[in-house]
Amino acid sequence: MAADGPEAEAIVQETWIRAWKHRGRLDPDRPTLAWLARITVNLARDQWRKRRPIDFTDLGGEVEQRAEVSESLDQRLEGQEARKRLAQGIDGLRPEWRMILALRYDGGLAYDEIAEALGVPLNTVRTHLRRAQQTLRRHLEVDDG
Repeated sequence: MAADGPEAEAIVQETWIRAWKHRGRLDPDRPTLAWLARITVNLARDQWRKRRPIDFTDLGGEVEQRAEVSESLDQRLEGQEARKRLAQGIDGLRPEWRMILALRYDGGLAYDEIAEALGVPLNTVRTHLRRAQQTLRRHLEVDDG
């Protein structure tokens, strides 16, 4: 959920520091991952307040570039352009939608874990995720058309 590697490392380190300091607040009956995600989300929001929103480059983590012998230059350029269009579409989303996309696809959290981490109702997570996906789909279709 960070703009670059060093910022991500700083957020991770601060997450663990805060988790250690406030370990007494951890409810053993609730998922630990959601608790850690909430700390991370709060730190990311702090970063947003300090500067413009965090830039997510895609939905599924870093894209591996595999240059296979059979893959032509045109195919590689087309894939790069598709990733660029996707990143532009994500950049245009509302920050809360981007956060939910990151937690779902990059973080692998379930809907209920996202709801708990963000402190929002489960249906809000579903609605925001669906709207973000629809907006991205429309963005990509317009660019393809």
